[in-house]
Amino acid sequence: MNTARGDRATDGSSCLSGQADSFGFEGDGLVDLAVGADLGGVTIVRLLAEGGMGRVYEGRQQAPSRAVAVKVLRNGLASPALMRQFEQEAHLLARLRHPHIAQVHTLGTWRYGGVVLPFFVMELVEAAQAIDCHARDHRLPMRQRVDLMRRVAAAVAYGHALGVVHRDLKPGNILVGADGEPKVIDFGVARSTDVDRALATLQTDAGQIVGTLRYMSPEQIDANSGQIGPWTDVYALGLVLHEVLSGNLPYDVRGQPIMVAARIIREVESQAMFAIPRAVAVDPAVPAADARSLAAIVGKCLQKRPADRYMTAADLQAELARWLAGQPVLARPPGQGERALRWLRRHRTMVAAAVAVCVAALSVLVFSSRASYHEAAADQQRMHVQSERYHSSLQRAAEAGGRRTIGAAARLLEQAGALAAAVPGRPIELDCLAAMLDDCEAVLHGHAAPVRAVAASADGRLVLTGSDDGTARIWSIDAEGIFHTAHVLRGHSGPIWSAAFAADGSRAVTAADGKATVWSVEDGSMITALRCHESTIYGIVFSPDGQMLATAAGDGSVRLWDAATGEQRAVFAPEWPASARDRNIYGVALSADGARLAAACGDGAVRLWDLGRALDTQSAPVTLLGHTRRVFAVCFSPDGRWIASASEDATARLWNVENGSGDGVFRHSLRVNGVAFNASGSRLATVSADAILRLWDPATGRTELELVGHRDAVWGVARLSAERFVTAAA
Repeated sequence: MNTARGDRATDGSSCLSGQADSFGFEGDGLVDLAVGADLGGVTIVRLLAEGGMGRVYEGRQQAPSRAVAVKVLRNGLASPALMRQFEQEAHLLARLRHPHIAQVHTLGTWRYGGVVLPFFVMELVEAAQAIDCHARDHRLPMRQRVDLMRRVAAAVAYGHALGVVHRDLKPGNILVGADGEPKVIDFGVARSTDVDRALATLQTDAGQIVGTLRYMSPEQIDANSGQIGPWTDVYALGLVLHEVLSGNLPYDVRGQPIMVAARIIREVESQAMFAIPRAVAVDPAVPAADARSLAAIVGKCLQKRPADRYMTAADLQAELARWLAGQPVLARPPGQGERALRWLRRHRTMVAAAVAVCVAALSVLVFSSRASYHEAAADQQRMHVQSERYHSSLQRAAEAGGRRTIGAAARLLEQAGALAAAVPGRPIELDCLAAMLDDCEAVLHGHAAPVRAVAASADGRLVLTGSDDGTARIWSIDAEGIFHTAHVLRGHSGPIWSAAFAADGSRAVTAADGKATVWSVEDGSMITALRCHESTIYGIVFSPDGQMLATAAGDGSVRLWDAATGEQRAVFAPEWPASARDRNIYGVALSADGARLAAACGDGAVRLWDLGRALDTQSAPVTLLGHTRRVFAVCFSPDGRWIASASEDATARLWNVENGSGDGVFRHSLRVNGVAFNASGSRLATVSADAILRLWDPATGRTELELVGHRDAVWGVARLSAERFVTAAA
């Protein structure tokens, strides 16, 4: 989704589309933001446009500093039900990352006059024009126009793959910037606010709603939401393609009463087979045969029955690509029926004889078809039962997702997918629900077994993972944000439980069994291997200056090592209470100044050493008590004032380093396996056996965000950048 830079027309409508887009709402529920107003960290610069859904402003975002577009929705569209739907789909829409879809940066709400209004902060398309205006004003050759629409179809297809149907495609929502590249804006906004339903109840005159009605499909006119799917966008793309090629729509509903306009859209067939070749004929580079093929493509998009169209925008994209490459297209022009009728007229005698034979054979067919009928009825009953099971599984998956029982939701979704053969086509709700159960930006595949360990370099450019397959991997992130395997590190014989980077990013360390291995990040070579413990090493970390390593193991000790020579510098072995049945130490952390060391202990305690005193006098640690079961992980806040801990007792806890007091409890449904702070310490990330990454406000203890993507227990979490985290799971 996105919006674009443009001048405001004198009649209050947006000049981006070259037509009124006000939908009859002028002066109704529009909120006017003053220049200089602050909206969620964005300073308003000027009004760009008004539309049926609200107003669009140019703004300047403060962090990061960039020009953006801000769309504030009308208060008439902000009912509680629509607000809930907006919130549910906000994360999905923000994940639409495609070169021809304008990116949503942030989404939020704003209180105005006692009403909470949603707003979007979006990528600003510079010097943008609606696609039809761009094609006309730049006198684009027909092939360039088709290629432009091919790229648009690719963007819409990407949204369809994530389960998002635009439902409001029109030239004003397809902008071409100064670079000549198209951008689809408001992708999913109509879906998120249910604007079609709102318009259906609020509009009475087609002359007031030309901005949407002219590009509606027959199923949208019928307000049949059950029939709306990717094919609905295909119909709109066909209308836009028709307009980009010919300058006109295949039918005109302007000035018509709404019932007449609806009948035209439902019943009047497109004349694309005549209009498109005439329009394309002005371009001598397009042969007549190619013009007819192009007309057939447009005609197929504009079929009244969804089943007769291209089923997805991906199919349309592929068809346009074939046309551009000079290959045969799949669409066929109408006229085959006419040719068949002429053939029947020429062969009346033969047809009459064939009819007589058919009548004579009918009695035989009646008897033979009875068995086929019963067999077909049985098949139909089986498909009906399977369809019922499909819908039941899908409903239960959605309910499980709503309860945040992600593993169960994923299993039910997989079950529904296996039953989907009983439903015609590829049900879009499957893809939509799958997308709603996946908030991640990227998935790193490569290990052959569960991933237990994860770390990120201080500059956020590298990720280190360790797996039960005995290998570790260093992943690099390119300028496009894509992860690539830089090195596969082989040197352990058992599961890797912990991994870390040195602060300068030049070295990495992994731990498995009783051995720690230091690696060169540059070439993936082994620098040194340390035999540290006689039992499993569960935690390992570099000191801030990179000179030492701290290890925590199943032998109940924490040890400090010289990272270069492997020489042991110190051993910290707590005095375990007699009641302690588990004396493993599962995690270790060092404060940013290297002055303190914290350990996650199997007896439910967090132990804290002042390294200056401990190294000199072997003083006992401060024991922080509060957890009732094993503690699996600890971390310091960036300023060193707090320790966060993760425990098998289904809680994470926050501890004051100075006085040892417990200052917060963050409750989960299952064991908590990992904790990490963001760069400022204003957010705490926790990962749990319930497969959810949660972000908390440490000051209030409130959950700010729940992110899903894994289907099983999440074992570890690391801060990748200021507000991004990377997680590891089975």
